[in-house]
Amino acid sequence: MINDFKIAGILCEASLEMNTAKIDHMIVGIGINVHSYTMPEELKNIAECIEDFCSVVIPREQLLIDFFNIFYQDYCQLSSSSWLNFYRQHSYVLHQDITVYENNQSYQAYVLDINDDASLKIQTEHGIKTLNSGEVSIRKKTS
Repeated sequence: MINDFKIAGILCEASLEMNTAKIDHMIVGIGINVHSYTMPEELKNIAECIEDFCSVVIPREQLLIDFFNIFYQDYCQLSSSSWLNFYRQHSYVLHQDITVYENNQSYQAYVLDINDDASLKIQTEHGIKTLNSGEVSIRKKTS
């Protein structure tokens, strides 16, 4: 997110092992809006591209190389929880109103905290719950 505009996103799809409910495999996709272009009408108020905020144009290949080098360094640190405080400090969802899309249903919630296992502690109209999976959408209120 830059200035409340989404410039990147992560999509995770997983398959669970039926007997144990443990993840059998997961596919993670990362999308980054790099080059400036005219956004479709439905995205104009919520999404932008990196080039919309930078005066320097970096070749896409260099951006990917730099991204994956940093990603790999961070990936190697996942076994320790040293990254968790940084994650909380820079989280875009923490202390935000969100819409949760889970099991073909949606509901409103407020993000209270990020738990030590990186799940979200959320407040819903039915009480406090832990959100381990599902899609989360944030729409900042505009004045």
